Amino acid sequence: MAQKKFSDFKLGDLVNWYEYAASGEAVVNGGTGIVVELRATNIKVYCTKKQLTKWFSIRNVDLIKKA
Repeated sequence: MAQKKFSDFKLGDLVNWYEYAASGEAVVNGGTGIVVELRATNIKVYCTKKQLTKWFSIRNVDLIKKA
């Protein structure tokens, strides 16, 4: 699998997001969302499941479809 790059993400992209347990090994929550802001190495996503926005590391976001 190709390495994810911050430049791969744009505003409006559809993504899968994940929240990990404190150990960082197990996924405890996840869903789909839309990229609403990009800053340094973090991505702000509108989470459709929770109906709120959250900041994620690039490690916790996978691109589904480019806007």
